[in-house]
Amino acid sequence: MPIDDRAALFGDSCFTTIAVSQGLPEFLDAHWRRLQESVERLKIASVDWSALRHDIARACDGVSQAVLRVMISRGQSASGYRVPASIQSHRYLSLRDWPEMVNSWAENGIAVRHCTARLSQHALLAGLKHGNRLEQILARAEWHDDSFAEGLMCDQDGFLIEGTCANLFFVDQHGVLCTPSLHMSGVAGVMRSMVLADAELQGLSVQIADFMPDILQTAREVFMTNCVIGVVPVTRVAEQTFPIGALTRQLQQRLIAPLRQQRNSSP
Repeated sequence: MPIDDRAALFGDSCFTTIAVSQGLPEFLDAHWRRLQESVERLKIASVDWSALRHDIARACDGVSQAVLRVMISRGQSASGYRVPASIQSHRYLSLRDWPEMVNSWAENGIAVRHCTARLSQHALLAGLKHGNRLEQILARAEWHDDSFAEGLMCDQDGFLIEGTCANLFFVDQHGVLCTPSLHMSGVAGVMRSMVLADAELQGLSVQIADFMPDILQTAREVFMTNCVIGVVPVTRVAEQTFPIGALTRQLQQRLIAPLRQQRNSSP
C-alpha cells in the first residue's frame, strides 16, 4: 500500500472479512452488499466492481481454508482531508491463516469480559466496518489473560453494543432473542444479519434495542457471531456463567454445520 493512500493516512476505507473454504468465499453475496452499502455511505467513488469480483475469485482459487480481507480505499492523495475530484479508489486483498481455535470455541464456548474503552456515537458511521479500528484496538489492549477470548464494549451512554470483533446476542428471561441496536455505534456484521434472517424465518421473537450490561445477568443464553468464528456460545461473562443454550446449538446447526461440511470436504 502506498504511504499516501488515504487508508494508511486516515483509515479512509471500508473492508469486510470473508471465510474461504475449498476455494469458495462464504456468504459472498452478503459481503458484497456490505461493501456496496459502505462505499455508498462513505461516498467512495470509481470502484471497479467487476475487477474486484475477479480479484476475489482469484485470491480464493485453490485455497483450502483461510480468511480473506477485502478493503476498498478512497485512493491516494496529498496529506490533508480534502478529497481530490479526480481520485481513483484502490482495492486491497490479503489472506491469512484460518484460526485454529474456531472449532473449539464453537463446541465449548468462550469467556468474555467487560471493556472500559467506549465506542463513539456517530450516525454517519454506525454499522459500517470502516478502516479506523482504534477503539477496538484500545479495548483489546485492556487484557492479556488468554482465558478471555473477547471483550464487550459499550457506547458513550453505557449501552451494550458488541465485542471487539464480534456481535452480541442473548436470549432473555422471557425467551426473546435480543441483540443491541447499532443505530449510533458498532458494526453490523454479516453473520449478525444471517442470524436475524434465520430468526425471522423460524418465527422467533426478536428485540433489537438499547440494553445496559446488567441485562445479561438474567439471560438464559449468550452467544457471539462473526463470519470467521460463526456462532459461538458464551459460557462466562466476567464471573457469571451461562449454559450453552438450545438456540445457540440450533443456529450452529442451521447456519454453520453446512459450512463445516464444506470445509472438511475434498476440493
